[in-house]
Amino acid sequence: MPSSRTARTPARQASTQPAIVWFRDDLRLADHPALHEAVASGRPLICLYVLDDKTPALHPAGAALRWWLHGALADLRAQLQSRGGTLLTLAGSAEDLIPKFARNMDAASVYWHHRLHERERAQDDRIRQALEQQGCEVRTHWGTVLLDPDLVSTKQGGFYKVCGSFWKALQTHAVPEPLGIPDMSSFQDVPESVLQDVRLNEAELCPQAPDWASGFRTTWEPGEAEGQEHLEDFLKDAVAEYPRGRDRVAEE
Repeated sequence: MPSSRTARTPARQASTQPAIVWFRDDLRLADHPALHEAVASGRPLICLYVLDDKTPALHPAGAALRWWLHGALADLRAQLQSRGGTLLTLAGSAEDLIPKFARNMDAASVYWHHRLHERERAQDDRIRQALEQQGCEVRTHWGTVLLDPDLVSTKQGGFYKVCGSFWKALQTHAVPEPLGIPDMSSFQDVPESVLQDVRLNEAELCPQAPDWASGFRTTWEPGEAEGQEHLEDFLKDAVAEYPRGRDRVAEE
């Protein structure tokens, strides 16, 4: 849930304090509730990604995921640059970097999407607490699932284990319509000196020698447009065939 903001005496006019959008498993511009609300705030935007390999409780990204991440970050940055902004990428502990970066930039607020795994949610709670203690507002949304999972639960408060029962429960809720890409016109410049020592070297995400990812590049194209195309194919083919294919689990 969105939090109330801790009182602070801003170092500059409130309207010029930036809003940080912390991208995680949602490297896209369309249907991004956190980004939409940040844009609606009217504050200059900072778009940020942190590769956290320093937190022991979280699983580090594997080699194949890093290859995919390299392409997805490049795609998101290109989309932002076409609109006058960019994507800043950092490497290190998110619990250290997010509050420190927000403080260095005198940010008014940080926006992100909820995560589902227990350890990730615990980390988010700690980051929220650190930000609010320094007077920075935290705004969170559900942006990687259809609805808050707690809304679609059994009478006993648990989760459904049968698809049919889950589907019936889901139909009792209004699923929000997908959001388009917001009109982003104001971005905050980030000086090169800010957290320069923890900037992510994105080239290191790709294999060097041997280049085992050459086959990936001929088959897959990371990025939002390609993902949207796969989604449309799935909705047109797999979903339409579900009544027949549900009993043929061996088929692709």
